[in-house]
Amino acid sequence: MVETWNQSLDRTAQEIAGVGFAIALALAITTVGFDLSNVAIIAGALSVGIAFGLQNVVNNFVSGLILLVERPIGVAYGSDVAQVMEILQRCLKEHESILRMPEPYVLFTGFGDSSLDFEARGQPRSNRSTPLRIAPSCRLID
Repeated sequence: MVETWNQSLDRTAQEIAGVGFAIALALAITTVGFDLSNVAIIAGALSVGIAFGLQNVVNNFVSGLILLVERPIGVAYGSDVAQVMEILQRCLKEHESILRMPEPYVLFTGFGDSSLDFEARGQPRSNRSTPLRIAPSCRLID
């Protein structure tokens, strides 16, 4: 506990020193005669430019997450379809982020290139109005 208290005091002292340094730097710059309003204008323009640049990065990241979540669950040809659906249904019911009502369900979506494709769907515990498709990670253990 003493070590944590000391670490907290060190961090607080560093933060106070940083604020003090920033104030001293600002006072030194204004004393020399440099107008800080120009810096504010430049910083604002840079912020807007960076925000527009990062917008594309964030959009691509979110799109990648959506594709990752919406990927169908594929099992090998010859697998027992009823058993796969039962396992996925059990995973949905045991998942703590999925509501019990409306009841989650599993769909057989078709034949892939080398797999039987399924989707597991359930309502997440949030304010979303549409069901969230999830790919639960369950293993069959004999």
